[in-house]
Amino acid sequence: MTSCTIIKCDLTAVTTVVPGTGKDTIYPSITKLDTRVERHYGLRIRQIRSDNERALGNRFPAWCDRKGIDWLPSAIDTAAQNGGAERAGGVIIRISTSIRIAARLPEDYWPESTVTAAYLHNLMPTETNGWKSPLVTLKEAIGDISSIPVPSYGHLKAYSCRAYLLTTKVKRGKERKRKLKPRAHIGYLVGYDSTNIFRIWVPALSKVIRTRDVTFNEDLFFDPKSEDLTAQLVAELKPLV
Repeated sequence: MTSCTIIKCDLTAVTTVVPGTGKDTIYPSITKLDTRVERHYGLRIRQIRSDNERALGNRFPAWCDRKGIDWLPSAIDTAAQNGGAERAGGVIIRISTSIRIAARLPEDYWPESTVTAAYLHNLMPTETNGWKSPLVTLKEAIGDISSIPVPSYGHLKAYSCRAYLLTTKVKRGKERKRKLKPRAHIGYLVGYDSTNIFRIWVPALSKVIRTRDVTFNEDLFFDPKSEDLTAQLVAELKPLV
């Protein structure tokens, strides 16, 4: 991922971050969000404010015309006209940068920390919402519907804490008779897809895995100086064998 599209609802302050591979992903990010808003919440976007981003191309204003959406691009080099969206982007980026640096994660994983920053922002009370979270404000604005769950905080863990997730073969029951084979990966929490699906970065695999079957240790965090994760796993699990 090389870019992120940050979209904010002016009414509720709910903020969505969509990672992408470049500026050409901005347009599809907006159209997909429009579809999601209509299907999940029964709402229709009426107005979009943005800067004069050339990457939107000719398709975007044509799409707005077809959907009956008022597109209000700001004047060139006049970021102040973007108001809350510009400020929201700055807040999300600051949170993202702070948690990534504190967690000592590699810089390449900034899209993960940016999506997580928006996720946490939507759960946090804000002064502009009368000290209600954006999700609670959204829920109250459109009625108490099942598609918007009451915000929960019990699933939140210390960012970048150690995580032990079962290997794919173990979850599929293929390693039941081979007790000496590795049964878990060492990873680190980098995000949330829901209250019970976590995004875990596994350095040994150089990838982020979505999983439910994970155990956290909030006393241990990623250490870029540590090299032999296999030895650490053996040492930590040995007392349990």
